[in-house]
Amino acid sequence: MHIITRRRLIEFARTHPDARAPLHHWFTIVRKTSYGSFASLRVTFPSADQVGRFTVFNIGGNKFRLIVAIHYNRQKVYIRHVLTHAEYDRGIWRTWFMLAKYIHDANADYRRIRQRIPLGRLRTKTEYDRAVAVLDDILDEIGQQETHPLADLAETLALSIEAYEDTHVAMPDASGPEILRSLMEDHELAQSDLPEIGSQGVLSEILSGKRDLNVRQIAQLAARFGVSPALFMPISRRTTKPLRSRSGKASVK
Repeated sequence: MHIITRRRLIEFARTHPDARAPLHHWFTIVRKTSYGSFASLRVTFPSADQVGRFTVFNIGGNKFRLIVAIHYNRQKVYIRHVLTHAEYDRGIWRTWFMLAKYIHDANADYRRIRQRIPLGRLRTKTEYDRAVAVLDDILDEIGQQETHPLADLAETLALSIEAYEDTHVAMPDASGPEILRSLMEDHELAQSDLPEIGSQGVLSEILSGKRDLNVRQIAQLAARFGVSPALFMPISRRTTKPLRSRSGKASVK
C-alpha cells in the first residue's frame, strides 16, 4: 500500500518516543502488504475499526490511535491524525469528523449548484446561454448591491462569460473619431466647442479619419470626458483592457 503522508508519523514520534517503534512496525507492514478490503485488513489488524468515514488503528498496545482514510482500489492509505489515547477519548477526533461531514455536505451542495449553474470554463454555446440566463436572474435579484451574498457568484459567472465572449462573440472596437463624435453628441457639443483641439477644419479632418489626434489632443479629450486616453488612439495601439491609475482616473501606457 502507498502511505501518505509518512511525515505525520515521524513528527508524532518525535514528541512521543514510545510511539516510534510501533508506528514504524505498522508502517512497514502496511507498506509491504496489499489490502483489498476492510475485511482483509482486519486479518492483520483485528482491533482496527471503522469510525465514520475513516479507519482507526490501535497502536502500541492501545496507547495511541492512528486515523486514516483508505482507498483500497487505488492502494492508498492517507494518514489524517495520530493521537494519544487520552486525546482520542477527549473527543478531538469528533470535531475533525464533524468538519469532514461539513466538507462532504458542502461538496454535495456544490455538485447540486453545478448542475444548475455552469461554473468554470464555458466550453459550448449551451453552457454560455445557461450562464447568461442565470446571471440575468441573479442581477434581477441583486441589482447594483455589490455587498449582496450573490454578488460573488455574479462575479464568477461574469468572468466565465467574458472569457467565452472574448473568443466566440466578436465585437470590434469603435475608432477614435467614432468615439469622439459620439461623445460630442452626448454632450451636445458643436465643433466650435472644442477649441483646445484646434480649428473647426482640423476637427473636421479628425472626425472624418483624415487626421490622427496627437498626444496633447488625446490627453485633453480624455480629461474633458473622463475616459481612458486609449480610446482616442488608433485601434492597433490600444491595450486590450482599460487601465486606471490609483486615483481612479483613466490612464494608458
